[in-house]
Amino acid sequence: MLSEDPLQHLSRAAGLGAYTFFWLDMCLGVALSGGLSLPFLARWRAGDFHQFTGVLSLGLLAAHVLVLVGLQDQAFTVPELFVPMLRQVNPLAPLLGISAMYLIVLIAMASHARRVLRPRAWRLVHRLSFVGFILSLVHARLAGPDASEIWVRALYIATVVILTGLIVTRIHLREHYQPARRQSPVVSEPAALSER
Repeated sequence: MLSEDPLQHLSRAAGLGAYTFFWLDMCLGVALSGGLSLPFLARWRAGDFHQFTGVLSLGLLAAHVLVLVGLQDQAFTVPELFVPMLRQVNPLAPLLGISAMYLIVLIAMASHARRVLRPRAWRLVHRLSFVGFILSLVHARLAGPDASEIWVRALYIATVVILTGLIVTRIHLREHYQPARRQSPVVSEPAALSER
């Protein structure tokens, strides 16, 4: 039975929106970093759209979290929104959600600080987005009152299948179409050293 609390509906809608835009943001990121062409977007527009979907998912995530304080039934305290394991009701779902939130915020901060970060550090932080995606998916499945609805299940399955397909395509392209790296010539020892 779904709640009659409008804030519960608002939080759930914002959560589903944040998840969907985070997924879209990840799909664009995988496509851009793998050199995949998107038939409906020029590469530079895809980059702008990637940034836009990231900011939009953060805004929806903030709405999803903040309205939980005003719930009529089992409202969250402010510390429960940000500190894992404080919540006694279904504690695993908030733990996963809070962990995903911190990862997503870290990734967003690294994206905006890209010019001052070393490329290796930036890539490492960006790879955490896959962990954040998995955490947010499991959080949504455990916490969402409508997770058993057919259309919500279809959304989760479709997002996982599409993102996995993009990742596999990117790996395939990288392995098969990456230019061969130059091998450094093997330097043989001088004859005088090898005779000793």
